[in-house]
Amino acid sequence: MNYMKIGSIGIQDAIKKFEEEGEINFETYILSYDEEYYLLDVLKLCLTEICKENLFEHISYCFREMINNAKKANTKRIYFDEINLNLNNTDEYKKGMKSFKALSIEKAEYYISKLQERGYYIRISFKLDSDNSVIHEEELSLINIRKKRAREFKNIQEALNLILNNKEGAGLGIIISIMMLKKMGLSPDHLKIEATKNETITSIIIPLSLITEENAIEINDLLMKEIDELPQFPEHIMELKNVLGDPKSDIKVVSKLISRDPALTAEIIKFSNSALFSVTKRISSITEAVKIIGFRGLKSMIYSYGTKLLLDERYMKDKNRQFNMEQIWEHSYKVAYFAFNLAKNKFSKEKLEEIYIAGILHDLGKILAFAINPKITEKINYICQEKGIPIRIIEELSNGYNHSVIGSLIAKKWNFPESLTSIIEFHHIPIEIDEKYRNTVYCINLANLMVIYYENMDKVFGQLEKEVIDYFKIKSPDDIKTISEKLETAYAKNRANI
Repeated sequence: MNYMKIGSIGIQDAIKKFEEEGEINFETYILSYDEEYYLLDVLKLCLTEICKENLFEHISYCFREMINNAKKANTKRIYFDEINLNLNNTDEYKKGMKSFKALSIEKAEYYISKLQERGYYIRISFKLDSDNSVIHEEELSLINIRKKRAREFKNIQEALNLILNNKEGAGLGIIISIMMLKKMGLSPDHLKIEATKNETITSIIIPLSLITEENAIEINDLLMKEIDELPQFPEHIMELKNVLGDPKSDIKVVSKLISRDPALTAEIIKFSNSALFSVTKRISSITEAVKIIGFRGLKSMIYSYGTKLLLDERYMKDKNRQFNMEQIWEHSYKVAYFAFNLAKNKFSKEKLEEIYIAGILHDLGKILAFAINPKITEKINYICQEKGIPIRIIEELSNGYNHSVIGSLIAKKWNFPESLTSIIEFHHIPIEIDEKYRNTVYCINLANLMVIYYENMDKVFGQLEKEVIDYFKIKSPDDIKTISEKLETAYAKNRANI
C-alpha cells in the first residue's frame, strides 16, 4: 500500500485519486494542526463523493478522536521507555499514567522529535470497499470496556453520569464516538480496533446503504411549550421599538419614552459610557445618551434589555437557579466585550453595536434549557469545558437541549432581526451560517471559545474552524493566548470602572 506525506498533493488531486483508485492513504509522525485540517478537508470531500456529506459533523468527531488517540499512543510508548516502566504490566501502566498527561504536555516538543526517530507513525486511509504502533493488552481491555458501556447507554445523560463519577473522566472520546455512530443508525461494531503484530488499526465502517437523511434536532414538547408560553416584550418596550424604527422620530419623544422605565434609562446611560463609544466625558442625561448611541444602536439594545427583563422575571425568582443564570449573563457580557474588540478594526460602528448585542444574546437558549432541566444542562457545560469537546456534539446526542436552536426559536418568537437570530443559531457552527453574516459570527464564535477555555488555548485552537483561524490570521494557540490575555486585562479594568 502506497502512503503519501500529508499535504504532498492538493485537496482536489487527493479526491481525484480517491475517485480513480477507490482509496487514498497518508502517513505522518507529527500530526500538526495543518495536517489535521488537511485530513478533515479530504474526509469531507470523500464523504461527498459517496453522497454521505451530511454525516461529516458526526464522522469528523470520531475521526479526530481516532487520529489524536494514535498520536497520544505513540507518545505514550516513548514516555514509558524514558521512565523505564513496562507498558504491558498493569501496575506499572497505572503508575506511569499518573504523570503522563502533565509530562507529555510539558515535554511535547521533545516527544515529537522522538516520534520519527523511533519510527512511530500514524497511517490514515480513506477506502471505498465492497463490504500506528501496536496496542497493548491493558489499553485494549479499557477500550473494550468503554465500547461495552457505550453500547448499553440508552442516552447521553447516562454516559455523562458515568464520566462525571470517574475522577479521570477516562474514555469519553470512545464513548461519544460510539454514541455518535448509534445516532446515525450504526452499531458499536462499526468502530473496530484491531491489533496486528506491528500496528494498531482503528476503523470506522460506513455501509453505503445507510440512510443519509440528515437528523433534524428535536426540541422536546416541554421546551416547545415553554417557548410558546414566554410573554411578548412589555407594551412600553414594543412602543419604543416601533418609534425607533421610524427615521422621522424625534429624539425628545424617544428620550421621554425611555424615561418611563428607570431601569432602562440607567442601562442606556451605562451603555453610552461603555468602551463601544469612546466618549471623552461621562454621559449623564438620557438625551445625550440617545444622541451617542443612535436610533439603530438603541433598537439593537432594546432586544438585549427586553430579553433579560423577561427571562429574569420568569426564572430568577427561583433562588436555586439564580446563581447559574447570573453566570450565564456574566459569560454573555464578557463574550460581547471580547467579540466587540475582536471586530473593532474590521467593521463599521453600526456593525460593532450589532456584534456586541449578539454577544450578550448568543446563549439566550441556555437560560431556557437550564430552567427546564438544570441538571443535564450543568453536566453538558461541565463535560464540554473539562474535556474540550464542542458543545454541539454533546447537545445533538441529548435531544432537546441544543441551546443554539432553542435560542433562535425564542428570537424568532420575539421578532428579532434575521442577522441576530442567525448568529444565535450558528455561533457554534459559524461556517454554516448565511455568507452575509459569516464574518460577524466568526467574532462571536472565537470570543465564546476564548471565554470558555481561558485557561487552555489549545482547546480553543482545536475547536476553531479553519475559516475562523484564517479570518483572524491565527497561526498557533499562542496567538490566541496573546489576544485573550490582553482582552482579559482590558475586560477586568472595564468592569472595575462600571
